[in-house]
Amino acid sequence: MSKATETVMLTRAEYEALIERIEDAEDWAAVAAAEAREAALGKEKARADYLPIELVRRLSAGEHPMRVWRAHRGLDGAGHADYRRRSLRGGGCAARSLCVGSEAPRRMKAKRSKARGLTK
Repeated sequence: MSKATETVMLTRAEYEALIERIEDAEDWAAVAAAEAREAALGKEKARADYLPIELVRRLSAGEHPMRVWRAHRGLDGAGHADYRRRSLRGGGCAARSLCVGSEAPRRMKAKRSKARGLTK
């Protein structure tokens, strides 16, 4: 290692071994985090939002995610829209300015128009 430029030279085999060790460490950290979550919440609750393998296969095959999600939740198009409306009304929208029916986008548009001299 040169102290002037702080450059490290590795062979391809050493580099690939280093990358493999890093990926293994990340995998084990993810497993430990999942096990800790299951221990804290209980296996049933921790895995409640997991998709069954059949749905994962449908997604991998290229089926549209909304179709798969609706089937998983037992919703048709109208049922999903109703579910979405109820979740937004119940405070499910974190960014209030982006919620359906919010006054913020209209106010912002009015301010821009006024700044451009289009309205008084």
